[in-house]
Amino acid sequence: MSNLKILITGASGFLGQKIIEKLNAQTILGIFNSHRPDLIRNGLEFIHYDLTQINKDLESQILSFSPEVIIHTAAHTNVDECERNPELAIKLNLEITKYVVEIAKQTKAHLIHISTDQIFDGSDNIYSESSLPSPINSYGRTKLAAEKFIEENYPFHTILRTNFYGLEPQKKSFLSWLESTIQNNIKCTFFSNIYYTPIFVSDLIEMINLIIANKTTGTFNATGSEVVSKAEFALKVIDIINPQFKNYEISEFQNNSNRAQRPLNMSLSNKKITECLNYYPKDIETSLKKIFKF
Repeated sequence: MSNLKILITGASGFLGQKIIEKLNAQTILGIFNSHRPDLIRNGLEFIHYDLTQINKDLESQILSFSPEVIIHTAAHTNVDECERNPELAIKLNLEITKYVVEIAKQTKAHLIHISTDQIFDGSDNIYSESSLPSPINSYGRTKLAAEKFIEENYPFHTILRTNFYGLEPQKKSFLSWLESTIQNNIKCTFFSNIYYTPIFVSDLIEMINLIIANKTTGTFNATGSEVVSKAEFALKVIDIINPQFKNYEISEFQNNSNRAQRPLNMSLSNKKITECLNYYPKDIETSLKKIFKF
């Protein structure tokens, strides 16, 4: 891969930072809002900017950088907060995406958009790229609206529907919560009826590297190959970190009016992307052993 200029939105988020760390050596401009990432590498610069307050100054800086690839990770991903404040969800998940599309048009950049497995209602066993989306919460609806806007307005794009895992420095990810819960022997509940196809974040980034190198376009399920419940995933983590941990119970998740509705099955088939890229993500156990250095 030649040295490309790559713009990354959401550079202070978990995925944004991991992409900067693991992306094949490139010239990178990262836009962050909450905090400046503690990352240093050749060809890396950051802009501190609130993307909800876009003005000509930001546009001028981006156009001056002239990105050849834009990786759009910035989003409002808290499902319950999106439900409580749908206007903010629209602004952060749809309106900012519209702005990113306009930048891509002006620079003719390859736009790689990070989407979600929550654009489906969970009624099917497993979803392919041709399955009909039917989101049941504001988060899913705004992310689907962003997908549709990109598809209708900019052809040089790649949409990745995903659900990734890894250890997050801010301890916000499911895996980071699991690690802390197990290490501190905190009583917890794991749900046996929420299913998904999680992918190790490093595998997701390897897919992104290949997509950039090959200029691959289209909509893909960038997920792992194993369908597991949240409880099954948690038990795999326990088996590796501390098999003696027993301070948990397993039950079924119940949607209720106090929280956003959640699909109980978010399993996506990765057949299309693995065959297209000839890249197959590691199984969960192998990935977890790598993460926890076992």
